[in-house]
Amino acid sequence: PISGLVCVPDTTLFASTSADGTLRIWDCAKMEGRNIVNKARQIYNRQTPLDCLAAGRSNYSLGIAARDGSICVFNIEKQSSVASRSINLEEDGTPVHLHFQDTLQPWLLYYTSSLGVTVGWDLRK
Repeated sequence: PISGLVCVPDTTLFASTSADGTLRIWDCAKMEGRNIVNKARQIYNRQTPLDCLAAGRSNYSLGIAARDGSICVFNIEKQSSVASRSINLEEDGTPVHLHFQDTLQPWLLYYTSSLGVTVGWDLRK
């Protein structure tokens, strides 16, 4: 089943995550009229159930969180993960929500866990 669905800002793209561990990037421009193409433009397999998804305005970034506690930032143009971290499942719980702070600090990805832990992850290098 699908666990997340977001529009990628300022593009014709949207992304979905699922319990089978896949992130799929779709292009709405290919879904016009009766000629709907139901094939994803990109597929990225994390091999662990994905539970959270967020889209950021800067650098075509997607935040992805998995049930195993891993969180990564996927760059659509580079077609790869550009940052990753893991949270301690026993102390912090599993990730339940992701959000990019696009207006003032586009380099911040916030995540919240099932135990109420909220963290602002600074993505600047």
